[in-house]
Amino acid sequence: MGAIFSKPKMPDTSALQQAQIKAMEKQSALLDKQEERIDQQEQEALKQASARARSRRMARGGYRMLLSPLRGGEAAQGISGTDTKLGG
Repeated sequence: MGAIFSKPKMPDTSALQQAQIKAMEKQSALLDKQEERIDQQEQEALKQASARARSRRMARGGYRMLLSPLRGGEAAQGISGTDTKLGG
């Protein structure tokens, strides 16, 4: 009868808890590495986008200079003081 009224013994789960803690630490380390990789990819994408935008701005600069009113006249008429014409 003593076994009927005694407290049940709890199984030892410390090994299971330690394994779970190690698994969570490993998972968090993997997630940290993934976040770093994603951040680097985002920074690289931003750098590429800004480089593309900068190159587009720089490429249009020559075209703007060609059509500039400071050149004297319209671009189709050529540079004032020369006999050459653009496109012909």
